[in-house]
Amino acid sequence: MKKQNGFSFIELLVTISIIGIIAAVGLATYSTSQQKSRNTKRKADLKQIQVALEMCRSEEGTYPTGLNDLTPDYMGELPEDPETGESSDYYFSERTNYTYTICADEAELETICYSNP
Repeated sequence: MKKQNGFSFIELLVTISIIGIIAAVGLATYSTSQQKSRNTKRKADLKQIQVALEMCRSEEGTYPTGLNDLTPDYMGELPEDPETGESSDYYFSERTNYTYTICADEAELETICYSNP
């Protein structure tokens, strides 16, 4: 019998299948980590807004009527959402002169909210 050099069709098919499975798992993991990273940024941005709200209340005695009122005195500019690039993705859910709830929409179609204590 003559010895063949190279790979058989079955060996190539198995190798390509394994590479495809590894690529699919890697892509899913990458996508999940990107979403978590964006949500962590949103949470940090909400905390930054919360600090500016408390500074505003301590100086003026009340919370502002809108988040845009925090600029430029208490924040240079409102943070931008890491996915959309819009600052309007951060908003008051509830607000009175002495309480507030600020929110941001997450990538998974849920909402992150923080309230004053």
